Amino acid sequence: MIINKKSLLLPLKIVFKKQYLSNWVITSLLAIIALGAGLVVPYLVKLTVDEGIAKKDFTHFLLWCVSAGGVIITKQIIEAIVSLRRSALTAKIRFDLNRRIFKNMHNMPQSWFAQKGAGEAVYAFDNDGTALINIVGTITNGFFIEAISVIASLAIIFALNIKIGLTVILFLPVIFLVSIRRFKKLEELWRGMAGSGEAVLNYLEESFWRAYLIKIFNAARQATRRYARLLVKDTRLTIKRERQEAWSSAAPAILPLAATGVIYVLSGYQAITGKMSLGTLVAIGGYIYQFISAAGQLLFQWQELQPGLISAERLAPLLAATELGAAVDKMNTLISPGAIKIRGLCFSYAAGQDIFHDSDLDIAGADYTAITGPSGCGKTTLLNLIMRLYPAGKGEIAIDGKNINSLPRSLWGKEVIMCPQEPLLWNLSIAQNIAYPGQSAKEADVEEVARLTGADEFIKGLPQGYETVLGENACRLSQGQKQRISLARALIKRPKVLLLDEAFSGLPEEAEAHIIESIRSKFPAMTIVAATHRLASLQKAQTVIRL
Repeated sequence: MIINKKSLLLPLKIVFKKQYLSNWVITSLLAIIALGAGLVVPYLVKLTVDEGIAKKDFTHFLLWCVSAGGVIITKQIIEAIVSLRRSALTAKIRFDLNRRIFKNMHNMPQSWFAQKGAGEAVYAFDNDGTALINIVGTITNGFFIEAISVIASLAIIFALNIKIGLTVILFLPVIFLVSIRRFKKLEELWRGMAGSGEAVLNYLEESFWRAYLIKIFNAARQATRRYARLLVKDTRLTIKRERQEAWSSAAPAILPLAATGVIYVLSGYQAITGKMSLGTLVAIGGYIYQFISAAGQLLFQWQELQPGLISAERLAPLLAATELGAAVDKMNTLISPGAIKIRGLCFSYAAGQDIFHDSDLDIAGADYTAITGPSGCGKTTLLNLIMRLYPAGKGEIAIDGKNINSLPRSLWGKEVIMCPQEPLLWNLSIAQNIAYPGQSAKEADVEEVARLTGADEFIKGLPQGYETVLGENACRLSQGQKQRISLARALIKRPKVLLLDEAFSGLPEEAEAHIIESIRSKFPAMTIVAATHRLASLQKAQTVIRL
């Protein structure tokens, strides 16, 4: 496998962060002590045989037996501590890494979300995140310890008998070459499984949110067939991967057994001919076992490392530091009166398909401005650009003479708010949805904005009133009711700039006109920009801009 340097460095950077490094170092030192104790045991067995049994000295025999037993018990205790420390480190890394991925995911530009499916995000947390956490919390430490174990046990075998040591070395290239060849075949399967897993999760998410559509068209059978095809592809890849991994595990297991047989024959011959003591023979057997065990674990850790590095490569964009949201606004108010000026604006979603090209616009502060035009002319895109959901290609968007990119990001969502055509509500109570994202809004404030949008009337008619939980996608409400709550959620922030993207499309025009009048009366200094084609909004607007 060709390892991407960045994907290899990513887990190492995480390991050597200050908050993890001391734990990793202490755990490694304890593991080395346990390893050292394990390496001492075969030599103590050698002394037991040569100094106790061969010389028929029961005192020395008992002394070395007790010593070996004490070392083994100590080794087991230390290994238990190492295991606990690794588990604790892995748990801490899991918390920090998942939190970081989630935070950075929501700091990505909206264009990133437009290109991704929800299943990809879920897969990043569930699979890629787990694989990377496994590398950082366990594999890096285990790989380091097993590598030391291989080197140390081989060095001791050489010290005990050079011919045996050379024989062991002869088998090493064959074992590793066979294993690496298998790993190259596995890489393509690991990448294929990642794409297949994302596709399955994406379709599950899509079919859940489109259950209404599936029922309307009586398409459950077709939906099931499509899901089954995705499962078949994923299952086939899984079987291929399991087959390759089985072969990858079998080859390193069989070859060491053959090497062990040859080495034992050679060692036995030397012991029979008197060139090696019986204790040395027993010790070499113990060290060969440790060597083979460590080499097998090293290969296993290397095999586990490969999908983890692929996951690190896939997660790199989500783990990279993002500038969005980096600025912190320590001032309560920076926007007044909320005049928006656009100069030389250029933007396109795809090359050669300009939505705006060198466009200029002026929106007066504290006015109600309606932006209208045919479908696809860029009404929603303009609001998205003002909300900084997409970066402008060229030109400048300024509020009160200040480029929006120079203003603190924390103003957006507080002083600059957008109310989308499709109200996105949480599976929480109505009061919590209106107060979102904070939950500390006063009950009186929640009810006041609900009255402004006309939501109060139907809310009070619900059995639990404002404490009514909306269900997934607010399935208990009509589109118009959802839009009233969405608008109330925006108004409770008392924004200086309110952007409305067809925010009244589910309401009668009379209701729309009444809500606009109520908002203008309550918040006369608020700049309102409405992307709309509805007559009620156009009639109430102080300025109409046609795109």
